[in-house]
Amino acid sequence: MEGITKQQTGFKFGKYSVEVINQIAHYPYNGRVYKLLRVRTSDGLEYISLRLYNSSGRFIKQMMVEPQIAGQIFKECV
Repeated sequence: MEGITKQQTGFKFGKYSVEVINQIAHYPYNGRVYKLLRVRTSDGLEYISLRLYNSSGRFIKQMMVEPQIAGQIFKECV
């Protein structure tokens, strides 16, 4: 994909980069892997990121939410 640069600490789309602070959880399921991470954007804001990787370990999608509401959002899903 044009405009996306894979980095060792995260991904960069255009001029915005995301740095992984730490991995909270790792959930393999049906050959794919879901990772729950704490990340920081290039402007210094921290988020909880849920990332999906395919069976080859390639990053597919990411959803980021503010840490203050992450517990509420994920609690509602269960």
